Amino acid sequence: MKKIRMIDILIIVFVVAIVGVFFLRKSDDKYSSFSGERDMNLTDMSLTYKTTGVRNFTVDALKVGDTLFDYDSGVKLGIVTDINTKPSKELIVKNNGEAVEAVRGGYFDLYITIDSKVYESDSKYLANGSFDLKINSDVKVSTRKVLISSRLVNFGAYSEEL
Repeated sequence: MKKIRMIDILIIVFVVAIVGVFFLRKSDDKYSSFSGERDMNLTDMSLTYKTTGVRNFTVDALKVGDTLFDYDSGVKLGIVTDINTKPSKELIVKNNGEAVEAVRGGYFDLYITIDSKVYESDSKYLANGSFDLKINSDVKVSTRKVLISSRLVNFGAYSEEL
């Protein structure tokens, strides 16, 4: 039987500490408190994300109260407060060359409204103090059941026609 050396114990403790920190950060459902040279004042703000051309099962998978995350960075964006749909339309060119909008059967434009904690400065808006908000920016957002590509269409005083 081999003896356990001190280096083995240190490696095990190090791995357990790394895993523990990872799970503590991932399972934190509360908004982060920030520390550093200055405190960040986070204000409540409503954000709306638009996704075009989704099917009904995607809409049904979303629920009010779900937590919305940025898929790429894992930053918590906020809590879903409202889900709206409109029939999806697409531009079609007729045989005579005329372009018209037609409703796509079975597809919807999805509007997800969330309540988020936002840091406001003169030049930036940061969701949860770390995710840069830019109107009309494309972002992959996710919940526990859904991953969709969306566009930020409304936050604060800035909005697109809904």
